[in-house]
Amino acid sequence: MALRTAVALSLAAALAACSAAPEPSGDSEPKAADVRADPVDRAATAQHEEIGAKARLALLSDGFAYRVAGGTSSEEVGFGIRRETVERIARQQFGEPSERSANAECGAGPMAFSRYGQLTFNFQDGRLTGWFLDGGGDLATADGVKPGTTVFDDIERERGAAMVEGSSLDREFRYAASDGGDIGGFLAADGTVASLYAGANCFFR
Repeated sequence: MALRTAVALSLAAALAACSAAPEPSGDSEPKAADVRADPVDRAATAQHEEIGAKARLALLSDGFAYRVAGGTSSEEVGFGIRRETVERIARQQFGEPSERSANAECGAGPMAFSRYGQLTFNFQDGRLTGWFLDGGGDLATADGVKPGTTVFDDIERERGAAMVEGSSLDREFRYAASDGGDIGGFLAADGTVASLYAGANCFFR
């Protein structure tokens, strides 16, 4: 499976071509059938509305990028941003967090977490310091690496992925992300990517 070298977060919305309604004759009102868009126009309009209503998010080595619902441009959010801002953006993508938790004994120091399905944002002192992504969802990195789908051989060939030598964590690897940083992860027994992470995480090495 070839990886995407980059994910374009800007989506091209299909624009409906408006058909001109026929001019009414005399004082009679136009019938509904006279002004209704043809099936092609209606389908294009529906597609445009669906795309515009959904926000998009992709993970980076130093944060994440997202597209605001209804917009076509993307914004990047880096580590260090306040938790309130991250959760506000995440609410647009996923709704309320499925879980909020904390651990005072993480190897990197005390952390708090906001989990949205398969994605967990990590915070220290109220600011974003890392993320962790399990398999089973639709999210991926900005270079197209997706837990549960991507196989290690692909990122080894295309992004220089390598196993972490001497790691006390089973099947840990790292690769050079397309944004210039490093992203880590863990492999399943069959060689597919089981999970990904970046920044500070609550690992015990």
